[in-house]
Amino acid sequence: GGGREVRLGADDPAWRTAWHVTRVLARGGRLGEALAAIERVDGVGDDRELRDRLRRALAAGASAADWVLLVARFHSSDPRRGDLGAALAIAREAVRRFPRAAAAHLAAAESARQLGEPALAIRFYESGLALDPQHAAATAELGRLYVLRISTLAMSDRPAAASLQLAAFERFHRASASRLGKPVEPDLADAQAA
Repeated sequence: GGGREVRLGADDPAWRTAWHVTRVLARGGRLGEALAAIERVDGVGDDRELRDRLRRALAAGASAADWVLLVARFHSSDPRRGDLGAALAIAREAVRRFPRAAAAHLAAAESARQLGEPALAIRFYESGLALDPQHAAATAELGRLYVLRISTLAMSDRPAAASLQLAAFERFHRASASRLGKPVEPDLADAQAA
């Protein structure tokens, strides 16, 4: 008869059932239940890669790297394909399970940064760099967040707080350049211009 053919596109939620179930459980602090929940998804909506990453992360012998790979499954430059809240929740659990793993702290830092939570991102970058002080990319990102903080304080009529943060940035910059053995970006001029 007059029925209309329905085609599901790649962005249709039905194609991503396992991913959506996992992200909702992760956001709710119930990631441990996700594997059992998505094991029942078959065919349309299944996500074998996610299931494998989840299985590895939840296994008894899991590593921080397994958790970081799971976090990465929820990062995307396309907001329809990522969930930074779920990524941050998973990364925080990774930090809880692997408090001495810099990669877990840095995954949480990047998730918080992308989510627009600079204070939380700073905290995780600082703890990650305390564990891996040679991580140049994390050092640069932390520097950018410090410059943002200085700018925010200066623009909100808090010059004394901005001045204190600038002094802290100068110490951070000197120590980082010395530790890494090369100039660090952003530099002092960037911070002073903020």
